[in-house]
Order: sequence, then C-alpha cells, then structure tokens
Amino acid sequence: MLPLGHAAVPLAHVTDELAAAPAAFEPPVVEAGWFNWHWCGPFWASPKACLESAIADATRAAHLSAHAAGLVHTPSAKLKIQETASRCAEAMDSANNALHELRRIEAWQRSLGPS
Repeated sequence: MLPLGHAAVPLAHVTDELAAAPAAFEPPVVEAGWFNWHWCGPFWASPKACLESAIADATRAAHLSAHAAGLVHTPSAKLKIQETASRCAEAMDSANNALHELRRIEAWQRSLGPS
C-alpha cells in the first residue's frame, strides 16, 4: 500500500527507461608486467603497496596521538604527545611525496616504451 499522495509508477515506464539506457561495457584496465602484486610483505612486495600501508599507519598514528594529547593535562607530557602527532603527520606527508615520486617515475618509464 502506498502512502497518501503517492501514485504508482506504471511498470511499462520503468522498463522503457531501462531499455533506452545503453549497456556500456568498460573492461578493467590492468597494469602490464609479470608481477603486479599489490601486497606489502616479505616476498614479492610492491613498493606502491608498502608506501600506501605506511601512509595509512602514519595517518592513524597521528590521529590517535592527537587524541591522546587532548586527554592528557600535564603540560610536559602533552607537549611530547603533540610532538609525536606532529612527527607522525610529517612522516605521512613524506610517504605521500615518495608515493607521488614513485608514480611519476613509473609514468616516465612507461612513456619511454620497452627498454
């Protein structure tokens, strides 16, 4: 049962809209190469995956350190915790810059063609 003031939509109208919409097939784009693992571990690690993992860890560490600084009221301890949060944010920024540089170098190498 429909709420007051709402009219039922005829089924033919809905099926006409679906039939008019083109079915666009977009194949997934895959990087070429033998080992395109997106994994950071001891064997066959991807530098991109390791940097993304480091960025996520640094972001979480900076966030939690900032929360800890808000919970502590002793000035000297609060200052040290704020410094920790600042250094974690700096590490996150450095890792982001490294990832950007890695992507730039990979794009440059792909533009040269096979070596």
